[in-house]
Amino acid sequence: MKCSQCGADFDELLPQCPYCGALNYSGAERQYFDHLHDLNHEMAEMGDDSEESYTSGIKKGTRIFLTIFIALGIVAAVAIILMVTYAKISAKKDNEAYHANMQWKREYYSQLDELYDAGQYDEILTFLDEHVNDDGYYPYEWDHLDFINIYNHYYNFQIDTPYFDDEKLVYKTLTLYDILSLESVDLEAAIDLTDEETEQIQQWKSEAHTFLTDHMKLSEADIETLKSETLDPDYHYPSYSQCEKYIKKHYKGK
Repeated sequence: MKCSQCGADFDELLPQCPYCGALNYSGAERQYFDHLHDLNHEMAEMGDDSEESYTSGIKKGTRIFLTIFIALGIVAAVAIILMVTYAKISAKKDNEAYHANMQWKREYYSQLDELYDAGQYDEILTFLDEHVNDDGYYPYEWDHLDFINIYNHYYNFQIDTPYFDDEKLVYKTLTLYDILSLESVDLEAAIDLTDEETEQIQQWKSEAHTFLTDHMKLSEADIETLKSETLDPDYHYPSYSQCEKYIKKHYKGK
């Protein structure tokens, strides 16, 4: 086409004359729409890529979530299996321990009953010493255990008394401790003793009290002071260390 300004010939698709720069309206319009078409095409391609990226991100996030969820599920399942297994093992051990303890009771409680019925209290003490470490078993539920525990103090009192006048203060301390242990027995509060046992213990208490008054020459007021000075306030029972202090304070020896 010819330029309307300079008359030069140029391609009609150009937006302006290449010689004088005059505007070519038809060419400029064509160039505008071409650029608009390219822009729309690029926008469409970008939209497709964004959607694909978004979809890919969702899929990836879902896979990560499912992986974590499955892993946590496996950990929880393993933990539950271990807990159930441990509970079964513990229950089995407890059951075995229970039956072993019952067997121990059946075997030894009958022997204790025979010795008790025969009045062989010394043999019962020996029996208890021999079996005190039987896998932790001890005849805590035996009917006459409280009585035998009290007899143990009387038994020791009988052994220690002949040595009370020895110059070694340990014999005096042991004797005093066993005497006060007998004195501290509250028969009125005892609930696991038979009438015969209560009567027997009262006799032992009288023998111990007589030793305090006749051999140690203590008045009733002195005895009450002695009990007060040697009492363990936490257990309401005589304290061996306090008995030792009393003996060292009132007797000479080594």
